[in-house]
Amino acid sequence: MKDIWDFIKRNKMIFLCLLGLLLFTYCYYFQNIISVDTEFYINDSSSLLKSWIALDRWGLVFLKQIGLLFPFHVLLTRILTIGIFYIALILYTYLFTKWVHIDNKWVFFLTFLTFATSPIFAEQFGFTLQSVEIALGLLLLAIDFCLIEKYLTNHNRKYFLVVLILTTFCFGLYQAFDFLFISITIFYILTHDKKALKKFILLFLISFGINYLISFFLKNNVYFISSSYLTNNFKWNKNDLLGDLYRIVQNLLTILLGRTYFHSITFGIFFTFIGISLIKKKNYENIFYLLCLFLSPFLLMLLTANTVVYRAQFSYIFVLTFLFLYSYSTCSLKKTIVMIFFLASAKSMIVTPSLFYQDSIRYQKDLELAAIVKSLVVSNQDKSLIFVGSYNSSTPIKGETLGYSFASWDVESEYGVNNRAFGFLKTQGIEPKFPSKDEYLEALKIDEHDYYPNPKGIIYTDKSVIIYLK
Repeated sequence: MKDIWDFIKRNKMIFLCLLGLLLFTYCYYFQNIISVDTEFYINDSSSLLKSWIALDRWGLVFLKQIGLLFPFHVLLTRILTIGIFYIALILYTYLFTKWVHIDNKWVFFLTFLTFATSPIFAEQFGFTLQSVEIALGLLLLAIDFCLIEKYLTNHNRKYFLVVLILTTFCFGLYQAFDFLFISITIFYILTHDKKALKKFILLFLISFGINYLISFFLKNNVYFISSSYLTNNFKWNKNDLLGDLYRIVQNLLTILLGRTYFHSITFGIFFTFIGISLIKKKNYENIFYLLCLFLSPFLLMLLTANTVVYRAQFSYIFVLTFLFLYSYSTCSLKKTIVMIFFLASAKSMIVTPSLFYQDSIRYQKDLELAAIVKSLVVSNQDKSLIFVGSYNSSTPIKGETLGYSFASWDVESEYGVNNRAFGFLKTQGIEPKFPSKDEYLEALKIDEHDYYPNPKGIIYTDKSVIIYLK
């Protein structure tokens, strides 16, 4: 602990500056905005918690059960999320720069800034219903690796017990922590004594096993629930092998070439720098671990032969940072490496606030739609309300969820966007009459041009009011 406090004191002005940049990056995040999926928690928290048990996220449910002791408030949740995230990033900056023996304030600055401005974390924290828990998981994992380092140094079994509990709990929070643990482990092995690998493997297997047993017990003896949500993501052999391989290669190229807001071409650039440096030194053992590090963010993609949602890809941003740090410590082009990484972080500082800004516009439009529905419900209480189509806002920057209306989700499902849109309306105290399956199917057949729609695209029938979403 003393080393960490000394590190913070020596660099307190940097971390104060970074706090300001973090607050700037998340400035539009600090609003009382209901995000996608949060409406389920607001409307029926017990049902959502039960569904998480089916997804093996018992740690998330445990923290949520504690949270139920206090009133749920979106803005407070978002403030706590960023506060915990800030502390976690200081710990990670301390750990990772220490592992590569770098004592450079610019490197500290960029290491922290890369995490702080990442659109991947923006997308994850956009899910307000689990944002505090994910931020806390990141902090616990940082503490976990601090203790792992002490255990490997002191060989004290008490440390191992605490480490085992922390690792298992993180695995029970969210599956992406399993892969993040692997990535951080590989970076540690790459920069330390390779003999520690066996202990890391043992820790991972025991923690993974305990996590599985806890999930199995809860699903089969307490909640009696199962889900195919995760298994449905496995695409191997569901079509053809060549199609699976093509999809994997396509996804890899998209990420490595930085074709999305969430990824950076610097990932491949730094990997190339390090690879050339290690080949020149004929350090073939580290080349092997470098390849493992390079592949670690894509393990879930390779395992499932499927795309991975951006919010679950936070291992990617860690490995990107590792490649920066390792290239800085092993290559001679240090100023070039710092400049490249700074430009990548500068891009993220533009994208992430924009994502939250566009999402705030989206939310205002959803509130406007709710106001229209409220007036319709008052004058048509006995009629079913039916949403047809999908509301696609014209926001220039969108994430996977950020920037998308409640009336645009699940359009291909049995009732189209109605389930999701009605959930949002309920959070606003508006509860229209939900359509029957036949009423919804009948509404799909109606051509709005056969009627006399008013400018809002609303059609009144004998039994229902149909809102055509544009």
